[in-house]
Amino acid sequence: MGDNSNIIHVKFDKDFYYHKAMEKMRQQDFVYAESLFKKALELSPDDFVIIPPYAECLVELNQTTKAEEMMYDQIAKDHFVTDYYFYLSQMFMKTNEPNKAFLFGLRYVTEEDDQDYFEEMIQMFEVKYDNQTVVEEEAERFVIQHIFQYLFSKGKLQEANDFIERQRATMQEDQHIMNLKAMSMLYNNQYEEAEALLQTILEDNPSDIYALCHMTLLLYNTEQMERFKLYLDQLSKLHPINDEESFKLGVVLSYLGKHKPSNQLLVPLLKKAQASMPQLHHALSYNYYHLGYEEEAKRHWQRFEDSVQYHSQLPPWKIDELKDMLDSHVLPLLKDEDYRYRLYGIFLLGHMKHRELVMSHEVWEVLENLPDYERLYITYTFQKLHLNKIGFIDKGMKLIEQSEYQHYGKELFVSWIEHAEMLIADNESIETVDHYVAASVYIYLKMLNIKITKKEIKNSFNITTYRLNKAINAIVSI
Repeated sequence: MGDNSNIIHVKFDKDFYYHKAMEKMRQQDFVYAESLFKKALELSPDDFVIIPPYAECLVELNQTTKAEEMMYDQIAKDHFVTDYYFYLSQMFMKTNEPNKAFLFGLRYVTEEDDQDYFEEMIQMFEVKYDNQTVVEEEAERFVIQHIFQYLFSKGKLQEANDFIERQRATMQEDQHIMNLKAMSMLYNNQYEEAEALLQTILEDNPSDIYALCHMTLLLYNTEQMERFKLYLDQLSKLHPINDEESFKLGVVLSYLGKHKPSNQLLVPLLKKAQASMPQLHHALSYNYYHLGYEEEAKRHWQRFEDSVQYHSQLPPWKIDELKDMLDSHVLPLLKDEDYRYRLYGIFLLGHMKHRELVMSHEVWEVLENLPDYERLYITYTFQKLHLNKIGFIDKGMKLIEQSEYQHYGKELFVSWIEHAEMLIADNESIETVDHYVAASVYIYLKMLNIKITKKEIKNSFNITTYRLNKAINAIVSI
């Protein structure tokens, strides 16, 4: 055997990729370095040794936003917070964003009492002010708002809420921060807590545009319609005094269906700092769609999707498709006099993705007033209750839905429900369902004089001829 004593075994761990990346950074091979940093971070997420140089590498590749967000995520996790303030300040100096550079730098200085860095910033930015405490509080407020808005825009609602909760008590009593906290509670469905907080803000400042927006949304979501109409009327009369207020009011009005006034506020912001915010393009997509400009709506929806990594939103045209499906197909079935059609309607509703986005009051009322048998099926469908007989019917409908015969529509499904109930009443074994469904489909199609062979049916449902014939005999003999 050969001598393997001179073979060097390389361990491809995070240290290997990190040191290799640092070597490539020194050689200014930033593209290769980035790929190595990425591998190192995958092996050791949240690693403080890796993230700062990785962020520096990303800046060199003009991927500043990714670098910025990487460090915001660490601050949100309460990891090396003051250090990341410093690195963000340095990064913003390099990207020529002096306001952010100074404010994040001041947060670092305040926490670490680094007077040398403070003097360096004062000279670099030529800052003059009368009250250092006021400026420090403004920096603290800005950083909290900035990181919260990032987390919120990415749909990280719980992280945003936790981030606010970690701030010192004095800041949590600040009206700007209280509004952020109320917004977080509102989107986390903590309506009672949010309303109490908003009432506190509005008692102190009845014209606070952010609190008025949040309260209007809260009343809308909790169906307090009389108060909602009063607040909506108040919103319609507001005149924002800056771009931030225009953005907030415009997004809220879009959500509430006031698309034209929303557009009047939001379109001018496409030339401002808000142009990079995903909520702007989400709102504009809905506005343009409902104002009849579908191509413009699709363009803004694409910009929205390009700016978020994950989301569970649907474009307005998909919402309309769902509404049409619900109103023209599902709701008439739920209202049908024949309970079998109602069961099929519940089946369709249970298989509608994103149904919660379009469920109207009428649908909820119909569901709540259905007889016990259908309500039992609702419980089975939505609460995953284990019921053998209802489960037998449901599994059969699922097999039809997945088959090539589902296009024959509701009558095929209703025929299966009838056959299934006959089998249950006749005490047939219902542990397996596929052969009974195959037999039901075969009988239904034959009844319509549609050319179909047993071979085609058994192949479609992957059963034997023997089991198919046995199931056909079981149904026709009842």
